[in-house]
Amino acid sequence: PFLEQALADRSRNVRATAAELLSALPGSALAARMADRAAACVAVDHTLGTPTIAVEAPHECDAAMERDGVVPKAPSGRGERSWWLGQL
Repeated sequence: PFLEQALADRSRNVRATAAELLSALPGSALAARMADRAAACVAVDHTLGTPTIAVEAPHECDAAMERDGVVPKAPSGRGERSWWLGQL
């Protein structure tokens, strides 16, 4: 609960540290939310002869993703959607 509350702190450093620590804890609510987001981006496509894995990056970085430590602005030379997916 303490680290989850720290995700909403005014300080960017506190939020980033809390997200980093929570992401290392497999049983944390943050890890579960990130896993759910990542799972929503992956599907098995059965339309062709053999099943293939289809990956579609998130279409937006919403406030909940930002609260969980996803940095919305991609570095130079990197697409936003791939940047968001990589952070999940």
